Amino acid sequence: MKRPARPLRRLALLAAAVALGTAAKASDFSEPWKNADRPLVIDAYEYNSIDWQQLVTDKRVAGFINKASDGLPPPYFCFGAEADVKLCKAQWKRYAVTRELFQTRKVVAKALGLKWGAYHLARPGNPVEQANNFIDFAEPAPDELMALDIEGIDPAQWMSLDDAEEFVRQVHRRLGRFPVLYVNGKTAQYIADNRYQYRV
Repeated sequence: MKRPARPLRRLALLAAAVALGTAAKASDFSEPWKNADRPLVIDAYEYNSIDWQQLVTDKRVAGFINKASDGLPPPYFCFGAEADVKLCKAQWKRYAVTRELFQTRKVVAKALGLKWGAYHLARPGNPVEQANNFIDFAEPAPDELMALDIEGIDPAQWMSLDDAEEFVRQVHRRLGRFPVLYVNGKTAQYIADNRYQYRV
């Protein structure tokens, strides 16, 4: 019996194909925003101010992707020593402000005709709970991109690829579709170098 394909393995294969592609020149990926024929998707830091009217004057800007959730949500109840309670309350305040900013950017970007996407910054910890955190935070509509952002391969700082598979499965269970993998060059190279571990 054929084993079903694992979602992250499909993504790893895609990342490997991109990393190992021989047809593309290195210059094709160096400063692609300078190529007037390429559409642009903006990924702005959550606390950067944005001049939306100026942004949309560049007709190449087609979309906006924004960080939604980051690891696990803060604890629901704050208890313990005074310092622990203060930290917990500060985390909840940051979470609430970040979510409000995310939702505001989403409304503005879509009102200006931009495609919208959201990503989850993958951290160590329960991947199913992280997937639920992402879905509850981002509330992704069917026409919105969903992505799992893995910034590195150190399991003390970032979600492991095995946990990423669990994250992807949980998103699919709840929404019926898969997120894409959003990585930097170093992480993409690691996935490409280990592509036999992540076969389709």
